[in-house]
Formats: sequence, structure tokens, C-alpha cells
Amino acid sequence: GDGDELKPVPDAPLESALILAGCHSLVHVDKELVGDPLELEALSAVDWNFSKNDTAVAKKARGSVRPSLRIVHRNRFVSALQRMSVIAVVDNNEMRLLVKGSAEAIKSLLVHVPDGYDEHAASLARKGMRVLALAYRSLEGTLTEAKALSRHDVEKNLVFAGFMAFECPLRPDSRKVIKSLRASSHAVCMITGDATLTAAHVAREAGLTNKPVAVLDDQTLEWISAQTGKRKKRFSAAGITEIANDFALCVSGASLEKASEKDPSVWDYLDKITIFARMKPDMKERVLLAMRNRGLFTLMCGDGTNDVGALKQADVGVALISAPTPQNKPKPKTQKAPVAAKNPTGKPTKSGQTPKPSPQPAPVAPPASAEDPQEALKKRIAELSASLDEDETPMVRLGDASVAAPFTSKAMTIDSCAKVIRQGRCAQATALQMYQILALNSLVQAYSLSVLHLDGVKQGEYQLTIVGFAMTAAYFMMSRSNPLQTLSVERPGRSIFQPSLFVSLLGQFAVHLAVLVWTTTEAKTFLPEDYAPNVDGEYESNILNTVVFLVSTAQQVAVFAVNFRGRPFMEGLMENTWLKRVLAFCFALVAVSLTEQMPEVNTLLQLTTFPNQTLRLQVAAAVTLDLGLCFAWDRLMRLLLF
Repeated sequence: GDGDELKPVPDAPLESALILAGCHSLVHVDKELVGDPLELEALSAVDWNFSKNDTAVAKKARGSVRPSLRIVHRNRFVSALQRMSVIAVVDNNEMRLLVKGSAEAIKSLLVHVPDGYDEHAASLARKGMRVLALAYRSLEGTLTEAKALSRHDVEKNLVFAGFMAFECPLRPDSRKVIKSLRASSHAVCMITGDATLTAAHVAREAGLTNKPVAVLDDQTLEWISAQTGKRKKRFSAAGITEIANDFALCVSGASLEKASEKDPSVWDYLDKITIFARMKPDMKERVLLAMRNRGLFTLMCGDGTNDVGALKQADVGVALISAPTPQNKPKPKTQKAPVAAKNPTGKPTKSGQTPKPSPQPAPVAPPASAEDPQEALKKRIAELSASLDEDETPMVRLGDASVAAPFTSKAMTIDSCAKVIRQGRCAQATALQMYQILALNSLVQAYSLSVLHLDGVKQGEYQLTIVGFAMTAAYFMMSRSNPLQTLSVERPGRSIFQPSLFVSLLGQFAVHLAVLVWTTTEAKTFLPEDYAPNVDGEYESNILNTVVFLVSTAQQVAVFAVNFRGRPFMEGLMENTWLKRVLAFCFALVAVSLTEQMPEVNTLLQLTTFPNQTLRLQVAAAVTLDLGLCFAWDRLMRLLLF
């Protein structure tokens, strides 16, 4: 019919349908068809069944015949070649090579390139679609002779069978996560194997940039507008910073390689590039390594074996597991769905709706013998391994991405990256706060147990037990604060010796020390004239021991209250219910003992009654002043020195 007519995928020409139904790497495992989600969707959309004996049969007849094919040999997908192929017997009488791959890779193998080939591929890519070119050729001779041919010899003189375009809708949370990352002072970029125009469209849709995208052409080394195709500027490494002010920059693996040959300093400007497209696994690894060499801290997430090298080079790697699980099973209506194709004349056809999910393909013909499923799977793996060319890089096994990355997520969403950052910031902030609190409490206790010990200051068994248990519980409760869901522009410190933290620590210790010296000096005036410190004797209750216990306990509460900051990295003190309760208990213990509202508590703690109201007020004022001065000093240092 009319070459410009848009058609649903199930109505694609037979040559295109044969490639979609037969050129894939899908396998049956435990009665389930597994493999690349795109290939699963393509098989479902074209409306064919694929059985365990590598036979595919159309669900509906074309005319009086139901087309079928049987795969007899596979040439796996290789990133360097950007294509895969299979040898299949079609309708039990014709041996045919079925090939699919990137538009540019297939173009060089065609015996005749249709008019408008590049324009159609670019048009689909600009809409954010993943475009695969389909091609085939008939093979002469025997099956053994065909298998013996190298890929270079067999994958040539192909006949174009159309384009297959997959619309890849963004996950609902992708734009929100990227916005959050950019707002929290993180530079976000995309590194992918997709075509440059597809990647440019997805980057803008995902919110990686609000600027127009300029693509570095790998032939002319000129920056070209991804939207209009107009040339903007000749490439120069020194000019990258200038053009990055007006455009989001996109480079392919080929253009980056060519640019580095012209000017190796281009690797020093990778932080100015937003989109890395058509990247082979080794190029992804080089990009991450170059960023690390420049002193940048990198986090990468990837879901494929092509990402293994890059995940290893990143400071933090997050592997996204795409295998179906009860929590993460692909749904045809929400996952990447095929939406467009072209007929062999090179003119577009398009599906008007998302393909409906089809039932699990049923075997068309049973295997010749009742073979154990595990043995059949081992046989299939052996066949695929034997089909590898000796000069090619060995295939990375499924699951190696999760081995290469320190973090693995079963949820196929980039929110996993934000979770890692939130948890990391929370852990870092907790560790620094813990060190600061431990340091201050240790310094205060060191003064109490050394200098004051010479004045006969001791603590009773109940005092040590109750306060010790309470402080231990407080340390444990610090870890109960959850990370905040919103990432902050501010970042936690890297070390306790960071100026704001270290100067704050010294200032707070000076305040605590001054308060202890002041209160102990006042308490000594109320000791008997014949008082002689008994350093090695048993604990004896007196006003000096009582004042030191109350002040030091209040100071430990103040240390937690001042230095447990919480926000903006995790829940604050008011949201950490258990820590708040522990500190409130300690504060209430000091208040009740100081005011002597419950004499039983003072008796239990072996505290002495205050000789007059003046000393009681002085201790209360000292405790309040200690907390207020420490809080003010800490916040001032964070404001001035952060």
C-alpha cells in the first residue's frame, strides 16, 4: 500500500517479522522465557511463539500459511560490531541470515541503502526512540558450510528489512531523582550505548539539562545542534568550557576517540560533557577512570554486563538487577515497548498503541527426547560458548555487574543512587558526631578523674551505673536516626579535624572546663575546714562530689544536645524519639537532684543536701550557661568556618 502509511507492529512485513521473531538471545529457563526485556517485548509485539527447541511460529496465519523458522546458529551481540545475527531455516525450506543492530552498523553491510535511510533513523532517534535496523540475506549451500563462515564473510550483502523503534518511557521517579541530585550540588551525566540523538532526547526528558544539546560529529569534529542539525562550532579542547555555557554537550565513543587523537587534553574536560553516547564497554571504563584521575568522585549505576568495567572504576558502583523477581518483574505495559517499524522500502510504519502483553509462548513442537531442563540449559550454554569467535573478548556472565559493584539493587530505578548518597551522608555525619561527642566526654571525664581526683572527687556506684547505662543507650540511639528523603546542597565534613568541627570542639571543651572549675571552686568553700582529700579511700558523700556529679552529668547531656545535629542529613534530635527520651531522663535526673524535689533519688545516688539556696542557684546557672554557650559557639563556628 502507501509507503507513508503507519502500521501496527503485528502487521509489519514478513521479512521484518522473521527477524524480530528469530534474531534474539532469548532462552527458556525453568519453563520461563528469559532474556533482554526489549527482545521479549519485540517477540510479544510481533505476535509469534518461541518454543524450547528454538522454533518460532506465528500465532496468526498470513494467507493460508503460518510462517515459522528454526534457529540453527547464533552470532551473539558484540558491542564493537553493534549487531547480532542468527542463521535460521525459514518454513523448512530456506536458509536465511537474520541480522539486527544499530542503524550505522547495518548501513555499511547493505547491498543497497534505501533513500532517506539516515533521515528516518535520525528522525526516530530525535524522538527518543531506540532504533534497530533489520536486515537479512538468503544463504546457499549446506548448514555446515554456513556455520563455518566467519561473521565477516556471512554478515554482508544484506537486504534492508526496516527499522524497529522502541519507545523507552522514563520511569515516574527518574526526573524527580535527577532534579534532587542536581539541586544537591551533584553533576549528573549519562553514559550509554544508545545513539547520540536518542540519548540527547532522553537527557532533556529526564531533566539532565535545560539547555539545547550540541553533538560532536565523529566525521567533521564539529558541534552540531541535536534539535536542528545546524553546525555550531569547530571542536577544540580549550573551547569546550565556552560552548558548555550555552549547550549541553554530547559526545559518542567514536567522536571522543577522534577528538583525543587531535588533542589529548580533551580528557581534562569530561566534567563539562553531559551525555556520553554510543559508548563501548572499554570506553565507558576510560571515561570513569579519566574522571577519577582528575580528582572527581564518581558514582555510577548500570544494569548490563557492558557496565562492568565502568562500575569497577567508579568510586561507588550500583548494579541494577533486571532479572524478574517477585518485586521486580517486567510489565509489558510499563516497560520499554516497541512502537514503530519500517517496511523494506525504507518508509515508516508505526503502531498506534502499546502492544498488549501476550500469554507465555507455548512449545510448538516437543523436543525429540525428554531431556532434563538443567542438562538442556547446560547444552545451550555450551553451544553459545562454542559459537564465539576466538579473536573476540569473552562474554561476561549474567550477574557479573553485581559482582563488580559494591551495591546491588533489585529495583530498576536510579533512586538507588540517591539512596546510597543519603545513607552515605547519614553514616558520615553520624560518625563525625560520634567522634566529637566521644572526644568531648572523654576530655571532661579525663579532667574529673585526674585533676579533681586529687581533690578527693569520686563518684558512687549508683551514680556511675545509672549515668553509664544512660549514656551507653544514648550512643546506641544515635544510629536510629534515618536519612532525610531530601538531599541537601550542604555536604557532611570529611574529618573531625575540619576547621568548623575541630575549633567547635576546642571551644566547647574550654567552656565545660571553665564551668567545672567555677562550680568546684564554689563547692570547696562549703567543705569542712579540716577536710583532707582521701584519694585512695572509699566514696564519701560531700558537697564537692555532689556538685561535680550534677555538673558533669548535665555537661554530657549538653554534649549530645549540641553536637547531635541531625539535619540536613538525617532526622534531628526532636525526631529521634528514643535518644530524646534518654537525654530527657538524664536532664530530669539532674533537675530533680538539684532541686531536691524527691529526696529518695538523692539518697539513692548518695548526694549531699545543698547547704544554701545560693549554691543551688549557682549550679543551675552554670549548667544553663554551659549549654547556651556551647550551643552558640558550635553554631557560630559552623556558620563561619564550614
